[in-house]
Amino acid sequence: MRGRLMLSGLMTIVAVLPAPWCAPRSCESEADRAARLGTIAQAIHDVAAAPPPGWSWGPEELAAALLATAYEESGRFRRDVHDGTKLGDNGRARCLTQVHAQDALPRNQWRGTTGLDYDATRRCFQAAATLLALSARCVTRPELGAHQRARIVAAYGTGKTCDPTLGFARRRAELWGGVVRWL
Repeated sequence: MRGRLMLSGLMTIVAVLPAPWCAPRSCESEADRAARLGTIAQAIHDVAAAPPPGWSWGPEELAAALLATAYEESGRFRRDVHDGTKLGDNGRARCLTQVHAQDALPRNQWRGTTGLDYDATRRCFQAAATLLALSARCVTRPELGAHQRARIVAAYGTGKTCDPTLGFARRRAELWGGVVRWL
């Protein structure tokens, strides 16, 4: 892994992606958002540096997958999703990557994936990395193109199907591929 170059690339990407809409009085300050995005980039970088078992591609691919997953699942890195105020899927999904408690992530660990601090953010991305590696069962070829990425995304997003034609899977796979090209 290219280390600092990858981290600086991640920090640039998270900073230039469009932010979520917020009511003027409820928006976080630019400085607070920049600091929070720095925490996100650092956590992604650190988790991607040591891919989980089952992840057969490089750290750049994992970092890009984690970034695309968090950006899409959290509604553009929304603060209320990051801090755990807003849960998804009727209260079953937590943190920026909207992970569910399941066999791969016991409930006590699942609860620790929300929070604005580095440790909670890293735990969120570690859980997502494990689930992405499990979703890699859907890959039918060793090289990761848009189709194979969409298969992984579909499995991550549904927990059931590897259907690469799902709209969210195609969009997220495109973002993932764009991040890989940029890194």
